Amino acid sequence: MLRNDFAFLEASLAAVRIGAYAVPINWHFKAEEVAYVLADCGARVLVAHADLLAGVAGAIPAGVSVLVVETPPEIASAYGGGPVDVPPGATAWDSWLAGQDLWQGAPLPQPLSDMSVQRLGAGLADLLRDG
Repeated sequence: MLRNDFAFLEASLAAVRIGAYAVPINWHFKAEEVAYVLADCGARVLVAHADLLAGVAGAIPAGVSVLVVETPPEIASAYGGGPVDVPPGATAWDSWLAGQDLWQGAPLPQPLSDMSVQRLGAGLADLLRDG
């Protein structure tokens, strides 16, 4: 249960090296979700950033060894921010794979505003709810 950090890469490659499967666990998961993933995959080891363990310690099944990775200050500060105010119409992301320039064959930027992303999410929610 590591953020995007060198430790994630190291743990993933170490698993491959010893012939184990790496099962990434989203660091946003709640304790019961972590418990489910650990039990479902038959985990024997959990590698986690130190600051993430407090919220899930009680959910770690018996028999699962925990390897604690110190959380680097730059990682903690990068992920430690709270919500921010986003001006209306701000670009949420640019998808360079969405379109092609017919004359050059190069990808075209497809900027999506925050409202576009909200509408997409609402549309998907309606689709899933209504079946």
